[in-house]
Amino acid sequence: TYFAPEARAALDGLGFRGFWMGYFAARSAPLGKVPADVVTAAFYNFTPERVAKALPAAWEIASPVDAIDAREKSAVAALRRSGVS
Repeated sequence: TYFAPEARAALDGLGFRGFWMGYFAARSAPLGKVPADVVTAAFYNFTPERVAKALPAAWEIASPVDAIDAREKSAVAALRRSGVS
C-alpha cells in the first residue's frame, strides 16, 4: 500500500516530508515511537543512514497512531479504487 497514490497523499497530508519519511513512519508505527536503530534492525535491508533521515524526526510531525490511521484509511481507499469491496 505504500506505493499507492492514496498512501502518499495521506502521509503527505500528515506533514511527512518526502516518500521515505512517510514510508518509515507508516511501516514502523505499530512499534511505537522507536528510534532509527530499532527500525534499521527490524527492517534489515535499509541502510542506517536512510532510516535516520526519517526517524525520529517523523514523530515530531505526527504520532504513530496518526500514521497507522492514515495507512489504514489509504489502504482501504486504494483497494476500493481497485474494485475490492
